[in-house]
Amino acid sequence: MLFAAFFDTEASKFFARGLHLIFVRNVTAEQVASSLAEKIKAHVTPDIFARFRQVLLAGIGKKGIKTGETITFFWAAPELFRIFVRGSVCG
Repeated sequence: MLFAAFFDTEASKFFARGLHLIFVRNVTAEQVASSLAEKIKAHVTPDIFARFRQVLLAGIGKKGIKTGETITFFWAAPELFRIFVRGSVCG
């Protein structure tokens, strides 16, 4: 339900939305991307998903996400989606 509302793209219903994740355990970048893929792939085109995954993996980096670190997704306008990893914009 959360992801359906987050990815609803009907322009007449658009509203700015964000999702702020605080991690309670250490995870690899691949674990994060794989878990999100289950929900996100159904709502975007394959090329958009590939770019999303690329930006997310690059932002997280090889060290992964540690306990207490954050990832935030912010959809500010119909054509403006931001990804923040540890508070820094990565895409």
